[in-house]
Amino acid sequence: MTARLYFNNLDLNNAELNPSNPPENLFIYVKGDLRIAGQNKINAVVYVAGNVSMTGNATIDGALAAGGNIDIGGNGDYEFDQDAVDKVDLGGTTCGGGSGGSQLDHFELTHSGQALTCNPETVVIKACADASCSRLVTEQVSVTLSLTPDTASNGWVGGNQLTFSGGSTTARLHNNTAGTVTMGVASSTPAFQHPTLCQAGSGALSTAACTLSFADSGFLFNVPDTLANKPQDVVINAVKKDDATKQCVPGFAGVSKPVSFWGSYVTPNANAFGSQIRIDGNPVSTYAANVASPAGTVINVNFDSQGKATLKRVNYPDAGQMRLNARHDGSGDTAGLVMTGSDLFVSRPAGLCITPTQGACAAGDASCPVFKKTGEAFQLNIAGVAWQVDGDTDFCSGNLATPNFALANIALGSELVAPKPGEEAVVGTASYDHSNAKGSNNLNPVGQSVNEVGVFRMTATPPTLGYFGYTIPAASSVPVGRFIPVDFNLVSGNIVPACDAFSYMGQPFLAELQIQARNQFGETTLNYREAFAKGDAYLSAANNRDGVSLSARLRSLGPLPWVAGEADFNGPTEFVRRSDGQPDGPYRALSFGLYMKDNDGEQTLIANPDFNDGQPGSCSGAGCNARLIDDVPMEAYFGRVQAGTRQGVATAGLAVPLQLQYHEAGAWHAMLADQCTRLSLQDGGIEFTDGSQSFDEGSGELVLDGNTRIRLGLGLVAPGAMVASAKDGVISIQFAAPDRAVRIPFKIDLSKQPESEQQPGRRPLWLSDPDSLEGMAIFGRDRGNDRIIYRREVMP
Repeated sequence: MTARLYFNNLDLNNAELNPSNPPENLFIYVKGDLRIAGQNKINAVVYVAGNVSMTGNATIDGALAAGGNIDIGGNGDYEFDQDAVDKVDLGGTTCGGGSGGSQLDHFELTHSGQALTCNPETVVIKACADASCSRLVTEQVSVTLSLTPDTASNGWVGGNQLTFSGGSTTARLHNNTAGTVTMGVASSTPAFQHPTLCQAGSGALSTAACTLSFADSGFLFNVPDTLANKPQDVVINAVKKDDATKQCVPGFAGVSKPVSFWGSYVTPNANAFGSQIRIDGNPVSTYAANVASPAGTVINVNFDSQGKATLKRVNYPDAGQMRLNARHDGSGDTAGLVMTGSDLFVSRPAGLCITPTQGACAAGDASCPVFKKTGEAFQLNIAGVAWQVDGDTDFCSGNLATPNFALANIALGSELVAPKPGEEAVVGTASYDHSNAKGSNNLNPVGQSVNEVGVFRMTATPPTLGYFGYTIPAASSVPVGRFIPVDFNLVSGNIVPACDAFSYMGQPFLAELQIQARNQFGETTLNYREAFAKGDAYLSAANNRDGVSLSARLRSLGPLPWVAGEADFNGPTEFVRRSDGQPDGPYRALSFGLYMKDNDGEQTLIANPDFNDGQPGSCSGAGCNARLIDDVPMEAYFGRVQAGTRQGVATAGLAVPLQLQYHEAGAWHAMLADQCTRLSLQDGGIEFTDGSQSFDEGSGELVLDGNTRIRLGLGLVAPGAMVASAKDGVISIQFAAPDRAVRIPFKIDLSKQPESEQQPGRRPLWLSDPDSLEGMAIFGRDRGNDRIIYRREVMP
């Protein structure tokens, strides 16, 4: 049982602590400084985060470690007891609190177990988030490393204060004299929960393994960090310690020696795929990190006169942090000699291969077939791959997979291929963790989506310096697409009849539409433009929603002016007469729906449809195929203009009506609602059919014959104007008095009447009726008997 005492700062003067019990029975933690003066007897394991000062006749039996300086003066004495360190129970409680974030369970320090005094030892430091160290603390961690004994001839290269993130880092430890040192972690932020564990080579984790022996001789070699599967030559040295210079000098010279080589998986600490380190094309035994007594592959190594040899074409075809180990056991005259060495190196993927399972389109433009709507999921397969040749940029062609490659937090994105310039997409999956548990091809399936229209390359960008201090290059796929909008949204719509609430059949009226092409979030897809904008608008119609479609009688709308995913359309259409020309109607409650045709296989439809011209009454759900444009119905009439015939005295003016009419139930009726139709005397709009009569547009006078002229005009009152609009469905021709008897026949030429305001270039042929366009003004003559249809003179 261990008693544990925690102090912010501690001053001891003439104190006895645990004098009659073993040191492991007491653990003292001081967050600040420890000062000991006078006669003191302490049996304990002591850890001080700050500085230690001992004066007088103080003795400590057990263990003493400090994050700062240790100053022992006077007759102070310190006896290190490894057995006490191994047995002390530090418990699950630390003092001082953490800094938030992930809980730090303990640290693990890994070293070769075969250190040489002439070379700093590389130590891998892991911040473990759980007892098995299956999870690492990837946030920032600050540590203070400890070393016992701490002398002038040893220490941590660069100091014992480290700050790192990502879960692991490395430090270098030097010891210039043969012997043992004990390494550890004195303190950390966040604070650790349990004691530090160590691993020597591929041995088991323990606190005992935190003690490292530095030998006077062994093998020195450096396997440079490299790309997976890329061969490189490695120089190996057999060395011993020169006490005079502390430099490595040759230990073997001009001899051939059998050397056993083996590899160890460090991180990940196992490999389910059996990947092996190779030397000169020959595989060497490669083991999981926890194999206690690995058997190596023996290679005869020829050392030159300098005690050096070259290992040819050393490579590892997979990814991970690895260790290459070497051992020579002497025989004969050198029996009992053991020469060992190892080196830690990183083998990293040359890059990533991103393969879409569907949707690849080499053309990369609007000709690509539809792949997905925005927001719809598709699959990418992403694999880490090995080096093939220098300068390689196509990592999806012939490169071997690195099945043991694993890396967290790889960012995902996209690059716009077309339309260019355009809007980059936001992807649905922003990052993923690449796993080494996906089989020998290392294919990691990732679901992805985009929020924009177009063709894109999918990208994966590993974190900077994220793979053991190296940055795996960003990767991109072949062009993927085409992506299309989720729906079309009618933002606003309005049907503008040609004349107040009605239009004549065949007369242009206006449709005002604001339409959006949208993504899965209801946002405008800005890339829906030019060749990528294929959507057309069509109108559907029914009278009083009676379920009888009248859409076939609607003139097609013009092309939609798509700009950045929006179309603001203001253009003419018309409700045409029947194909046989026969009058019908009127239709006094025409409702119009917007039907969108994507020209991509009917995949992108109108949003929130609420209209169906072929369904009586209201529709719902799948029964709707269009969006009601305007809540106010339009009236449509089969119309004509009826030229009148009027008779009057020769000495007074005469008004001849031109009446606008509509057809209903087999009869013609005055179109009293027409206040819009315009007629003109100009440009031959009204032709005077008596060859002896002509109209002078310049003066506005009708020449009857000789020098007789009368003033003409259009309007309700004389003399009228050259152009007039209907009043209650009538426009009158005002004839001035000719002062003699005369007949003035005329004919309305609709093809020469004023153009439509809604559609310039269109003349009012919607008022045509061959039986109604001719009229006459009669001055000074009896009309005769209206009951006489035809009169002629018969000669005897």
